[in-house]
Amino acid sequence: MDKTLSSNLKELEMSTLIVRKEYPQIPPKVDCSLSERGKLLMVLLDQICE
Repeated sequence: MDKTLSSNLKELEMSTLIVRKEYPQIPPKVDCSLSERGKLLMVLLDQICE
C-alpha cells in the first residue's frame, strides 16, 4: 500500500499537480499539497460533476 501511494504521489508531482515539501529531520517528514494547477483541475472536475 505504501509503495503504491508513494508511486502515485511521485507521478502527481511530476505532472505538477502537487507540491512536495521535505523536512530534514529524523524521522523524515514530507508534506504534499495541491499546486495551483492541481487546484484548477479540482475546480474543473467539480464543474463536470455538477
